[in-house]
Amino acid sequence: MTGPNRARIDPTIIAALIGVCGTVTVALISIMAPRLVPQATPIPTWTSVVIFTPTITNTPIPTDTVPAGDPTSTPAPVTPTLEPTFTPIPPPPIGMDWVTGCISALWAPYPPSILTEQRDGCLSQPLHKFVANNGHLAFLYDDRVNTAEYYGLFALLPADGTASVKVQLSDLERGEIWMGIFSAPDINSAGMILAIPPGNINRRPIVQRSMPTQETILESINFEQNPPVYDVFFSFNSNSVEANIINNSLPMNPFALTSTQKYLFIGYQVRNGGNRIGAEFYDLVIQAR
Repeated sequence: MTGPNRARIDPTIIAALIGVCGTVTVALISIMAPRLVPQATPIPTWTSVVIFTPTITNTPIPTDTVPAGDPTSTPAPVTPTLEPTFTPIPPPPIGMDWVTGCISALWAPYPPSILTEQRDGCLSQPLHKFVANNGHLAFLYDDRVNTAEYYGLFALLPADGTASVKVQLSDLERGEIWMGIFSAPDINSAGMILAIPPGNINRRPIVQRSMPTQETILESINFEQNPPVYDVFFSFNSNSVEANIINNSLPMNPFALTSTQKYLFIGYQVRNGGNRIGAEFYDLVIQAR
């Protein structure tokens, strides 16, 4: 329809429709909004953990003394330390040791390389070839060597005195018995020896020699001894040595030996080749003058 008479919609109705649409739209948004908007992540709740620290109580360390004005000091208990008591047995005097089957620790073995141990004042046995028994010092050597060797015992003597000893032979096929006095416990020191050379054990001489050259000073006659026991006697002071043999029946030449200390030697020498030599020393007496 045209013209001035065309019909018009009432503006009041239009306003009412717009209000209704707005109300519906708000309602729909309210319903759908929770589904469209992502949910926030919940923040975790922390539980506090309490750590208990043990209380350390300081225990006072014992002390040996309590300082003045310190009441907290604790004296240490006094506990005495017991030390073991040990009284070493002194070596028996030389000359008395063989009687008890002992080789006194006062003896110095020769050569010094001979290994020894001490117990109750005595050297361990056998001492090389030597054994003490029933008052005798015995040995038996049966072996071969490539050069001369010397074995025996040294003993310190008084500055002025005497020494005597007996020796009974059992074998003397090769080698020599030696008894002498030296200025030091060494056969290479100055001294004088009385030697019994090899041969018939019942008929032997005694030879006096200077040491260390082994030069012969005097040789006795052949003594007839049955049993084959030979004895020697020494008298000495700070300047010289004198010797007698076979019950003092034959004096040997006086020998000059200036030394403040002197040493008795008893033993033997073996020579290049095979040697078989055996003997027993006994009745050793050393006296100071």
